[in-house]
Amino acid sequence: GFCISILIWLPADRFVVAALAGMAVLVAEGFIDDLVCLGYRTKFAAQIVAALVVILYGGIRVTILDPLFDPGSEWAFIVSVPLALVVIVGITNAMSLADGLDGLAGGIALVVFLCICALSYESGDDVILIMSLSMLGTLFGFLCFNTYPALIFMGDAGSQFIGFVTIVLSLRLTQGEGSLSPFLPLLIIGFPVIDTA
Repeated sequence: GFCISILIWLPADRFVVAALAGMAVLVAEGFIDDLVCLGYRTKFAAQIVAALVVILYGGIRVTILDPLFDPGSEWAFIVSVPLALVVIVGITNAMSLADGLDGLAGGIALVVFLCICALSYESGDDVILIMSLSMLGTLFGFLCFNTYPALIFMGDAGSQFIGFVTIVLSLRLTQGEGSLSPFLPLLIIGFPVIDTA
């Protein structure tokens, strides 16, 4: 449901294509893992591949260290790519670890995407606004059947998908040239991070 609305309403620019490709990698790996229980190495490999797609093709990077380097310099790229990789893989796993009780990960994600939706509306980023609204619709539909007593479960396919979308949209929203603080994702996704720590 999320991907169909994205394909209908958004242009196929580099960010959208990279985000959808990264999501597809994680959902496929998570689905297989839910069926045959893959090892942690396979899971990390899929998360790294998905993260590298949005970093190298989609242009997602972490710019909090830009004041230390010239933003267009080789040093800035060498530092921002591994940092973005760690952040994306870390938050993807943090949301996956939060999926322990009926409705918990979905409820956390609902609050997170409400925040992302409001911030993207204020900053005028229509791509993030449409993607966050699509995720809100998906989560509302899912939570109707996932709250206690749950009839369906998201598994690794769903929890990794939600975590990946959360951090990718947060980084796109706050790490660009807008007025939003680059530290804002720590507040938006604070609960899963604290829970994982």
